[in-house]
Amino acid sequence: MGARSGARTVAWSGLGAAGLVLSLLAGLWVWLARGAPVTRLIRCARSLPVRSLRMRLAGQRRGLREIDRRLEHLMQAGLGPAFATYCGMCVVEALEAFWILRLVGSRLGFASVMPMDAILTWLRAAAFFVPGGLSIQDLGAVTFLHVVGLPDAAVIGASYVILKRAKEAFWIATGYLLLARTRPVRVAA
Repeated sequence: MGARSGARTVAWSGLGAAGLVLSLLAGLWVWLARGAPVTRLIRCARSLPVRSLRMRLAGQRRGLREIDRRLEHLMQAGLGPAFATYCGMCVVEALEAFWILRLVGSRLGFASVMPMDAILTWLRAAAFFVPGGLSIQDLGAVTFLHVVGLPDAAVIGASYVILKRAKEAFWIATGYLLLARTRPVRVAA
């Protein structure tokens, strides 16, 4: 009974986290699409009882309007398709992580894996100074699997990391082979 309820808790918390990630992305999109997001945010901040904040915002009014103008320009220039493509990429990467974890014996649901992959992607971006994000994603994956209470988290996590790195090495090698087979293009001067 204890293992069953633990698995149910992991699945539910993962479902809630996946829903939260998707809700935040959708909310961000709606907030940007409605126009003048910074101006609306400033209106909300003006109602705060912090006088120094209100004064500072009043002094930055022109710069904040410029941010709104540029965001509006981005929305008109096709940010929608780019944003949808980015969200699709996040889902595909989470599916890849889900399939690799299934392959190595994990029974986590997709709703649990999606937030894990999103968090690991953000951690890798935050640790930009580490070449290739090595060890950040690896340690994060093993830690996440341990935190959700997965039995044999270290073994499954290590297997996941090895397969993920092997996949990356395969595509890197494929790219170099294709690059080596291409002939140089001569440009007319």
